[in-house]
Amino acid sequence: MKLQEQYKNLKKEYKKFVILQKKGIFYMAYQDDALILNYLFNYQVKDDAAGFPEITLGKVLEELKYRQINIYILNDSDEIYEYDDNTYDDVLYYAKKNYFENLNSRLLLEEIEFLLKNKPENLRKLKDFVSEL
Repeated sequence: MKLQEQYKNLKKEYKKFVILQKKGIFYMAYQDDALILNYLFNYQVKDDAAGFPEITLGKVLEELKYRQINIYILNDSDEIYEYDDNTYDDVLYYAKKNYFENLNSRLLLEEIEFLLKNKPENLRKLKDFVSEL
């Protein structure tokens, strides 16, 4: 079974857990869990996934535990950390907000770059606009 399929099956039962799956010498998280890792550790999200080297698992767990986020670690010996005051939903809210704000900013910068490359006269317009702010 592929990791993402296994993740989806686990997520049905552990909805409000960050699920970390061991893949070689890395740990992977998918979908919303990847956004949480991006928010807390600035790990890059690519193809709906974020990963980190197994050597940094201790640091990741320390921060997730500090924030009282439920954790399911899928490796040789599955580990579960569960908190009565689980903050998964709260952290996910801020993670999504942060991710999409950054995404919108990057898209805007790419659009500006495209417009400047294709029409150099747009640089003057942009400078005029900025000076009026």
